[in-house]
Amino acid sequence: MKWVPLVFLVASSSFAVCDIPAALQSLSPGSEWVVLGTDYSGIQWLNPSQPEPTLDQVNAAIAACQADQIQLQAYRVELSTTTAAVVALGNGYVAANAISQAQYNAKVVRIIQLRAFLGLQ
Repeated sequence: MKWVPLVFLVASSSFAVCDIPAALQSLSPGSEWVVLGTDYSGIQWLNPSQPEPTLDQVNAAIAACQADQIQLQAYRVELSTTTAAVVALGNGYVAANAISQAQYNAKVVRIIQLRAFLGLQ
């Protein structure tokens, strides 16, 4: 079996901020508003004709953003551990018969998928 060592750098992307402004941008793109403080009551709509999301909608958008960030972090961890495994395999740290070429190739494909999903080149 021929092992091809691969080296990928794992970038550490910062988390998106999941707050009221992020929720408003998601729920009402292009709307004009100002948030004074950190509470829903601090939202001032600059255009009264635009639809205003409810408190429940804003809270749901914040929760969805936070869930997305947790999933992104899980993908980053998976990318890091899979990359480390592929590098170790490629460098011969694991016995050649511990993993098949197909399993190795699957790990490489998963790394490529994760890097694409996370926007890493």
